Amino acid sequence: RLLSSLSEICAARPLAKKYLIVPSFQIGRQLGDALAAGGSSWVNLHCLTLPSLAEQAAGPELASRGTRVLSGADVQSLVDQVFRQLKDAGRLDYFGLIEGTAGTIEALQRAIITLRLAGLKSADLRPASFINEKKGREVGLLLHSYERALEAANLEDLPGIYHLALQVLAAGQPDEAEETYLAFQQRPLAALERRFWETAARGRLVLLPQDPVFGL
Repeated sequence: RLLSSLSEICAARPLAKKYLIVPSFQIGRQLGDALAAGGSSWVNLHCLTLPSLAEQAAGPELASRGTRVLSGADVQSLVDQVFRQLKDAGRLDYFGLIEGTAGTIEALQRAIITLRLAGLKSADLRPASFINEKKGREVGLLLHSYERALEAANLEDLPGIYHLALQVLAAGQPDEAEETYLAFQQRPLAALERRFWETAARGRLVLLPQDPVFGL
């Protein structure tokens, strides 16, 4: 169903720019190869990941500000730095009992990025909403310190790029009317990802049906 729907759209809109949002560029290449093998033309079909689309929108503004975009490894290093600084300063009680192993830093990184992708900032967190209020306070402290570290060094992570891309899209001119955005129906998105995606598509979003997976 996915390939047939994609083939029909490409045939019906051969001259229009079509942006297919894929989980990875490798999957995009595989879909293009499958279309070509089936005799379908995929002229003007561009495969992009959602992060690459956001970087494309925010790129000029990032360049004008001289902002450096962090890789996943960079984010992990920054989280490690923030954690160790707070722990060494004696500001962590709940997390202070935990060793700063690779597994610990990865877990903190996932938590921080998940919160930021949900569109939350440290000021939005309420310790009382956590099962363990002490843990809630320290999650907020870690997130606040991470936010300050980004700002101080003129850095942006992926959630920050989504925020900046949204600002650019809100201030800019609408894209070409002939552009069409395609996405898989069943792909889960975080709140910030969905907000950016819907804003970028500007009502020109087509959801592609996916083939069912049996035996799960």
